[in-house]
Amino acid sequence: MRLMTIAIMTGLTIGCSQQSFNGVANSLNQSKDAKGKPSGGSSETDPSKKGGVIDGGEITLEKCSVNYQIPATANIYFAGSPSTASLRYNFSKGNNTDLATTTSPVEIKPTNASCLTPGARLSFDTTGTLSHGGNSAAANSPEGNGSYSGHALGAQLGKSDIVAPMISMVAVFIGAGDPSANTAPARLDFTSSDARNYKELAPKLGQVFFVGDGKTDSGTIQAIIVPEGATRLYMGVWDVGQWNNNTGSLNGAINEIK
Repeated sequence: MRLMTIAIMTGLTIGCSQQSFNGVANSLNQSKDAKGKPSGGSSETDPSKKGGVIDGGEITLEKCSVNYQIPATANIYFAGSPSTASLRYNFSKGNNTDLATTTSPVEIKPTNASCLTPGARLSFDTTGTLSHGGNSAAANSPEGNGSYSGHALGAQLGKSDIVAPMISMVAVFIGAGDPSANTAPARLDFTSSDARNYKELAPKLGQVFFVGDGKTDSGTIQAIIVPEGATRLYMGVWDVGQWNNNTGSLNGAINEIK
């Protein structure tokens, strides 16, 4: 789809302290050797585990999902919705209707039960490139293309609106059943560098949140806290609307911070 600009009023911008950014004092930095490769705390007997440090103390990052692939067409609003769901956008060109059957986000199924335990702290490790509206000349990382937007239709199907970098990685936790009838929580705003560089984030059920590449600009691993009532985690790509003509994909896995 063609890129559209949505004006975001200053009054709707939410500061970091209002976005449930818990415990920003805890920074998760992966330990590296002189060549920049991870070192310390890794397990030779269990390749699913790797080391890291938290405020100078060693931690373990334990892989808790299979490797995922998220297509650029993954519309986060179809998370948990039936296959009959659809969203129609009022754009002047292209296919204005996204269908759950062709543009759904990807459910990340944990490889151990503790990954979706309320209060568990997860880290996301994501790479890949995406292009917005089929623009192959503009391949972007999971951090997005540098422009910001909310959703053209606002909150939908029980999931919140969000202001996030276009064509970036986003995610949402939901509970059991179809969330469409649920009241969507408040939107989060990731326009500012401080908001995108959170150390820890505690989203609510149905609250879409920015993931990006899973690290701050300085390389600190970002922690996402699993909310009460979560039974499923979905990942998708952010767009103002009409996901169906995006191209590319993102790859990675989720770790539990021990």
